[in-house]
Amino acid sequence: MHFHNNAWYSEDDRYTFVWGDNRYTSLQDFRTATGQETDQNQPTGMAADPKLTAPGTAGTLGYPLNLQTLRDRYSLQKKSPLIGQGIAVAPPAPFIPAEQDILGHPIHDAAAPDMGAVAYTRPRWIQWLRELF
Repeated sequence: MHFHNNAWYSEDDRYTFVWGDNRYTSLQDFRTATGQETDQNQPTGMAADPKLTAPGTAGTLGYPLNLQTLRDRYSLQKKSPLIGQGIAVAPPAPFIPAEQDILGHPIHDAAAPDMGAVAYTRPRWIQWLRELF
């Protein structure tokens, strides 16, 4: 198993990474000791507030595909550090790369998508400008 390019968040800025019998209290210590969250010895992933719209307010999702609730609570805000920080992973044949997030929003830059299942939705006027120019 390899952890790579994840977003880690703790409301009180305290972390505990458990790997086997060992515990690490920072992402850096976890990386150094285990080689996890690295790619070719370069750090990946981040420990930061993802700036979601309303995390933790959805309650228990009785129906896991309640996409309206996911969008309303777990969309990225405009200042999210997860925007443009994902990695494009080539799917195995015969699958093709995703062009939309889980809600059907277009993935704008396949080379550096947003982290997570719900991409940041840019305001429509920005989308119109991109189409014009």
